[in-house]
Amino acid sequence: MAGSGQEDRRRSIGPPVSGGRGVRLWAKTLRVGNFGGLRDKSLPPLGPGLNVVYGPNEAGKTTLLFFLRSMFFGFDRQPPTLDGGEPGGVLVLADDQGQEYVLERWGRGKKARVTLSGPAGAVSGEAGLRALLHHVSRPVYGNVFAFSLSELSDLKSLDHQEVKEFLYSASLGLGSLSLAKVESDLQKEAEALFKPGSRAQKLPEINQILAELAQIRHKLAELEKQPEEYQALLAELAGKDQEIEEITHRRQVAEAQRRRLVQLDQAWPVWENWQEVQVDLEALPLVTTFPEHGLARFERLAEERDRRSAELENTQRALRLAQQSLQGLAPDPRLLARAAAIEALWEKRLLFEDRREELVRQEQELAAARARLAESLANLGAGWDEERLERFPWSLSWRQEVREHNQRLEESRQALSQAETSYQHQAGISRERERAWEQAKAMGVAGEAGWLARWGLFLLGGILIGAAGVLAILEIEQYAAWAGSGAGAILLLALVFRLHLRALYRRRLTALAGDLSQATETLSKVQAEREKAQQDWEQRVAAWQAHLAAVGFPAGLSPPDALELAQEAERARRHLYTCRELEQVRDTASRFLEEFTSGVQAVCHGLELGEVPRAEVSATLARLKQDLVQSQEAQARKNLLDAEIATLTEKAAGEEVALMRVDAAIQDLFQAAGVDSVEAFRQRAENYQRREDLLSQSRHLLVQLRLLAGGDAAWEEFQQALKQTTRTDLKAGLERAVQEVALLDARLAQTQEAKGRLKARRDELEQAEEWGQTLLAEQTLAARLRELAQRWLVLTLSRHFLEQGRRRFEAESQPLVLQEASRYFTMLTEARYIKVMAPLEDEKLLVISHQGRHVPVDRLSRGTVEQLYLALRLALIRAYHQKGINLPLVLDDTLVNFDHHRARQAIRILQEMSATHQLLLFTCHPHILSLVAGTLGPAAPPVINFEGIF
Repeated sequence: MAGSGQEDRRRSIGPPVSGGRGVRLWAKTLRVGNFGGLRDKSLPPLGPGLNVVYGPNEAGKTTLLFFLRSMFFGFDRQPPTLDGGEPGGVLVLADDQGQEYVLERWGRGKKARVTLSGPAGAVSGEAGLRALLHHVSRPVYGNVFAFSLSELSDLKSLDHQEVKEFLYSASLGLGSLSLAKVESDLQKEAEALFKPGSRAQKLPEINQILAELAQIRHKLAELEKQPEEYQALLAELAGKDQEIEEITHRRQVAEAQRRRLVQLDQAWPVWENWQEVQVDLEALPLVTTFPEHGLARFERLAEERDRRSAELENTQRALRLAQQSLQGLAPDPRLLARAAAIEALWEKRLLFEDRREELVRQEQELAAARARLAESLANLGAGWDEERLERFPWSLSWRQEVREHNQRLEESRQALSQAETSYQHQAGISRERERAWEQAKAMGVAGEAGWLARWGLFLLGGILIGAAGVLAILEIEQYAAWAGSGAGAILLLALVFRLHLRALYRRRLTALAGDLSQATETLSKVQAEREKAQQDWEQRVAAWQAHLAAVGFPAGLSPPDALELAQEAERARRHLYTCRELEQVRDTASRFLEEFTSGVQAVCHGLELGEVPRAEVSATLARLKQDLVQSQEAQARKNLLDAEIATLTEKAAGEEVALMRVDAAIQDLFQAAGVDSVEAFRQRAENYQRREDLLSQSRHLLVQLRLLAGGDAAWEEFQQALKQTTRTDLKAGLERAVQEVALLDARLAQTQEAKGRLKARRDELEQAEEWGQTLLAEQTLAARLRELAQRWLVLTLSRHFLEQGRRRFEAESQPLVLQEASRYFTMLTEARYIKVMAPLEDEKLLVISHQGRHVPVDRLSRGTVEQLYLALRLALIRAYHQKGINLPLVLDDTLVNFDHHRARQAIRILQEMSATHQLLLFTCHPHILSLVAGTLGPAAPPVINFEGIF
């Protein structure tokens, strides 16, 4: 029965849930048993929101971070303790519903012992802990919820597959096809066809055809005769081309209709199945309210009721047996009342005979100690006696004060030296900035920039004029006009750009002047710090002289000499204390013999045993000890039975309450389901489950229909077509569409055959004369040119539209986590950067500045990179929050590289995050504490100081 009860308690522990967002899980108290350099250390109680923990380097903050991770996910195989002992500790967790969980973990690997105690005494192990943590993996927790500065600055720490699915979930649905490769292939193919101004040894094909056409057209201009039959053939061929184009268009329309009818035919069985499901749903009784997993919960409660009834019966049986065993026990109360006195005398029985022999030896030791005391007083010099030895401040605190004086004197000397060095360094900086300002003012930077603006943009204008000429040759007049007007705009832009560079030069001079002013101001501050360091040195020397005078030491002593003199005085005082201790021991031995005998006599008088002769004291004490042991054993048995009866009584009462609670839970289920009996509950559960299954089937079928329709946009029209037809009409329409496509194919073949005959006759005429041959060559090249030009235009426009579409998709279809990260990153950088995005098919990040520029991560400063990665982690934490996962957050010195303004922004965001998560902010920098206090004001949490704790 005990094993079954433990299993039930194990199953009862699970993650706390409240609505659709879960509840906050937070660490209430933390005790490190043995981990790293920490042993038997505890933190003060933590709050559910923001907690700021301060401590210097090597204080144990990072060790505490890894300890918290290890408590949740296990200690590493490598020994995580300095002494090689067993690692472990205790963690008390709580949630917003008032429930507490006690997590204990000791050992590592397969020998690890993990105990998780939940509400109402429920106990579980690793399985219960995993459920409490919502099955979050160790890498995800360590890289998203609890991380250090080094992990913050490394994007590879977010390479876990679960995290990558959050960050890079946007896709075009192209499968293994690479969009970047498609763009590259389009560009290569277009340049292989035509490249303006190409002078390569092997020209692109369009460039070659243009050169050949120029020669052939020059030759045709010299030929005058044009056969009439040939012109008629050309006109008839043009008519056949138009007829083929019309038939091809009609076939495309017919083929589209056929494919649409095929889709409807394929969707018809799914459509009929979906309609049948709708009919079944309407036929089912409407079950509007039924508890979630109600039937399974009822079965568990019924099983628990049977188990608790059996446990209550067993407890009551054990209570009756304990009450029967209690009868017949009668220990002697008088003897027990004097147990302490008898035990104390029994422990001293061996000293009774030894103390008389010790008195002679103690007198000899006392004489030797007094001789050593006199020698030490003589070494100290005149004026030293026992009274002065006792008055001397020999305590550890006095020695510490001397050491502190020595340390302060050394620190003051070093500070004075450093202040002098800083002053010389800052003076050098001021001189360098003054020279930089003078040089920039004298030299200027506009010459080279003017050359770039004049020649670079003029070259671009020339390219556009050349492109206009090529388009004119291709008889594309509209594009040629556009290219010509663009060249004029480029030339105007060159002039504007020159003016812009002049403005940049003036701003550069202003910036250098500001740097010089700032350096001068800093030099004044450093000089003031140097004067302050000199004053501090003089004050500390005076304080040490006053300290020597207070204890009567010579004024010229250094702190080390004062400590040496104090050690000699301490040795003399130890000799004095030895003498007094020996005197006390001698007197104590004399009193002991009398007190021991009086103690035995007092016990005997209390037990009414009469006067005991001194010779029988030891034997009488032995008999008293034996009687006491027997009475104590009887009393211990009685106490155990009393405690067992009280425990069983309390347990029986608790089991009765638990049984009533189970009955109440069953009634709550019945009430939530709107029934009053087990049979009605089961019937309602069956109806509810049947309705849920039908709804799920309906949704699945509807998804299939929408896919067959071609998407949500086409679904309404597709549904209306299914409603307005029958299977017979659909089959007949599909047959007619197939026949029409076949007829058009036959007509197209006939027309193409007639065109072939005409082309054969045209070829005969062209081969008969030089003009025909030349014209044929011209038309062939022109046809090939049109074909290639159309292909080149398609490739160029496709690449342009593909690039535009990709940019638009990247801008509008980013994952929700990156959208949330953009919001945090905008706040952290004070809108200097407004968006975080992941380009398609590339698991890399880009940020967009407020000017619209795309900036790679490797172009950002270290502080900005850490702010970006902090924004990503906060967005991931918010994504897990949406899934009901609110685990404790630990940030170890993550704000150290932020500037003042961005650190304040980060603190505000962390305060906002602490509304749904516990947040432990570790730092070793006092300025971070000041920022937290200054930013949050009265809302700032009290600081937990590691000093004095760890």
